[in-house]
Amino acid sequence: MVDDGFPGGKVMPEIGVSHLARLTTGPSVVASTSAGMYDRLDPDTVIPDHLSRAPSRAFWLRVVEELDDAGSRRADWWARTRAVVWQVATRTGADRVTSPRLGATWAVLAETSGVSRSTLADRLRWLQARGLLVVLTPGSTVRYRRGTASGLIDDGLGNLAAEYILTVPLEAFAALDDADIAELFPIEEAPPADDWRDVPWPAETLPVDLTRTPTSLSGVALSEESDASPGAGARRTPAIPRPQWSATATPGTKKEMLLACERLRAEDPMLRKLSALRLRSLLRRLFGAGATIRDVWHVLNHQPDGRAWTVSRDLYSVPGWVRWRVRAWLDNDGALKATLPSLRSAACAAAQLAEQKARRADFAARSAKSLGGPIPAQPRLSRAEALAPLTQSGSITSATNDYLAARATMEARLAERRTCA
Repeated sequence: MVDDGFPGGKVMPEIGVSHLARLTTGPSVVASTSAGMYDRLDPDTVIPDHLSRAPSRAFWLRVVEELDDAGSRRADWWARTRAVVWQVATRTGADRVTSPRLGATWAVLAETSGVSRSTLADRLRWLQARGLLVVLTPGSTVRYRRGTASGLIDDGLGNLAAEYILTVPLEAFAALDDADIAELFPIEEAPPADDWRDVPWPAETLPVDLTRTPTSLSGVALSEESDASPGAGARRTPAIPRPQWSATATPGTKKEMLLACERLRAEDPMLRKLSALRLRSLLRRLFGAGATIRDVWHVLNHQPDGRAWTVSRDLYSVPGWVRWRVRAWLDNDGALKATLPSLRSAACAAAQLAEQKARRADFAARSAKSLGGPIPAQPRLSRAEALAPLTQSGSITSATNDYLAARATMEARLAERRTCA
C-alpha cells in the first residue's frame, strides 16, 4: 500500500501502468475523493475576521477607487486596473462571488479587459493583497490536480475555474456616516400579518394569468441588488470606454476643453475629485496657451525649470493645488514662463523639416551644376491628358469593342443551352 495523497488518510493500492490505462477509459475511481477536495465552500467560512463581504458592487468599486496606493501609480497602470476591476465586479452573483457561468474565467476576463494573462494575474494578486478579493475555489486542471497521477486518472471534475469573493476591509466602514450606513444596510420592516377577517366575502378570485408564477422575466427591469443574477449577459460587457479626446491635441472650444478634462479625470485619481466643469475653469488659461493633455500632466508634476515637484499629493484642497501649479507656469498676462513639451516638439519638427528642405535644394543645385544647367521640372499630367494618346490612336476603343463582342457571343451560347435543356 502506498500513500497517494488522498484526503482523509485514504490510500490507493499500487497498480501497474496497464491497469492504470484501463482505469482512465472507464468510470473515474477517484471522483468521490477528489470532489471532496474541491467542493464549493461557504463564503462566510473563508473570509478572514478583518474582512467583510462587500455589501454591494458599487461600494466595492468605491473602495477600490479610494485606495491610497492607487494615487501613486501611473495612469496606464490604473487604466488597466480599472478595466480588470470592472469586469470582475460585473461577473458576480447576488452573493458577491464570481461565477464561471457569467464569464468569470481568466481567458474571458483577460480578453474583455484588453490585458494579458500575466497582467490579469498581477491585478488579481494586487486586489488580494489589499483585502479586496478572497479565493473561494482555486483554479485547477486534471493534469495538475492532486490524486490524478499527472492527468492519467480522470476524476470527473474537468477544468475548474477559480472563484473569488468581493470583500472590503472593516476599516472601510469606519469612514461612513449614518446616511451611508442606512443606504448600504437598509432595515427591512416585517410586513403586517394578514387577517382573514379583512378578506371580503365571497372571496374574490383572480384569473389564472395573475395567480400563476410567470415562466420568464423577459421585459422586467432587474435592479443591481436583486436576487436574480445581475451579471447575466455580462460576458458581452466591454471594457471601460476609452476617452474621446486625444492626449496630443490642443482643445480650442469649450466643448473640446470639457472632453479633455473628462479624460484627465478618468486617468488621474487626484483630478477625479473635481468635476469636469471645475477642472476646465482651472485649466482654461493653460489650454489657451496651447497646452495638450500631456502638457497638463507635465505642468502638474514638474516645475518650469524641469525639476519635479517634491510636495506630496495627499492634499486638503485639490483646486488650490491645481491653481498653484498652473500659476507657476503662467505670468499675470497668461504668457508661458517656459516652453511646453508639445510646443518644443513642434519647434523641433519644424526645424527638421526646414533642414530637409534645405538639403533637397542643395542636392538639386549640385545636380544641376554637374549636368551643366538646371533640370526643368516635368509638368504633372492629369488622367485625361495621360490617356489622350491612347484614345486618339483608338486602342482603347478597339479593346472595348472586342470585349463587347466576346460578351455577346458568350451570352448567345448560354441562351442556346437553356433552350436545349
